[in-house]
Order: sequence, then C-alpha cells, then structure tokens
Amino acid sequence: MDVLELRICHLETLLQPTTTTSDDTETPARESALPSVPERLEHAEHQFRNLTKKVLFIDEFLVKYESVRHLVEEDNLDAAAERLSLSAKLEILQSASGAMTTLFDQLREMENLTKFVNPPEFEAMVARTSDVRELATRHQEQAVAYQQLSAHVIGLIDTYNNTVNSLSEVFLMWDSALAKLEAKVRVLEKKV
Repeated sequence: MDVLELRICHLETLLQPTTTTSDDTETPARESALPSVPERLEHAEHQFRNLTKKVLFIDEFLVKYESVRHLVEEDNLDAAAERLSLSAKLEILQSASGAMTTLFDQLREMENLTKFVNPPEFEAMVARTSDVRELATRHQEQAVAYQQLSAHVIGLIDTYNNTVNSLSEVFLMWDSALAKLEAKVRVLEKKV
C-alpha cells in the first residue's frame, strides 16, 4: 500500500498548481489531504479533468476515448487475467513520471501562453466584422468608380491627342499651302 500512497502523492503533486515563494523557486501548493485513497483519487481525477478541459485537443481526445473505452478496457475475466498486475502498472507509471511531469509543466505553460495565442484584440475583431464588411464594400465601390473614372480620363486623353494630331496636320497643310503661295508670289514678283 505504500507504493500506491507514493503514486497518489506524486499525482497530487503534479496536478497541484505551482506558486512562487519569496526566493522565486516553485513549490506545489498543498491542500488539506483527503482522508481516504478513493477520495484522493477522485480529487486527483477531478483536477486532471479541469486541467485538460483548458487544453482543447486533450479534452477532445478524452471525449473520443470515453466512447471506445469499453473496447479498450474489456471487463471480462479473460481480459482481466491478461492485464498487468498492480505493481507492474505502478512501475510503468513510475518510469513515466518524468514524461508526466514534463507534460503537466507544458500544460501549465500553454495555459499562460493562451493570452498571446488568442489576444483580446482578436476578440474585439469579431465585434468589428460589420465595420470591416462595410469598409470592404465601400472599397469595392471606390475601385469600380476609379476604373470608370480612369476609362473616362483615358477617353478624354485619346480625344485630346486625336484633336492635337488633326490640328497639327491642318497646320502642316496650311504651312505647305502658304509656302506654295509664297513661291508663286516670288515667281510673279520676278516677272514683274
């Protein structure tokens, strides 16, 4: 029974939230010890459920596991005979204590980091979606108006260029006609 007590104490230590003392070292916060082993186990399971509910993927796994638990943990005598003894299970748990400690530390760190993953500004964005949609609609309308205005300005520039080209041709023709008239006037002046 001492090994079982040791394991329960270890689980309680892992599941207790850590608090910082004056010398900045982390120590597990102790609650009053529950009198019986089943009550202590129930309390530890309750703490584990609360801790895993905060981490969505673990909670989803546990929900899925509960639906197939009867397949994994059969409750007949043949399966019970093939199961490991209590001491073997405790040895496995003891050998995995480092990994379990790391897991619970990571879960605590993840809880502290959720404010960075889901900052309050993102929650405020949900309230601003109507403003963003209105702004996007206005932007689309402005883009359409800009395209229409650009097409109109391009049309005006083309018309201006065509007019300037036509006037240039007229001026060139007038210049040519004036040059011919001057040449004829000179010829006539030489005759006179």
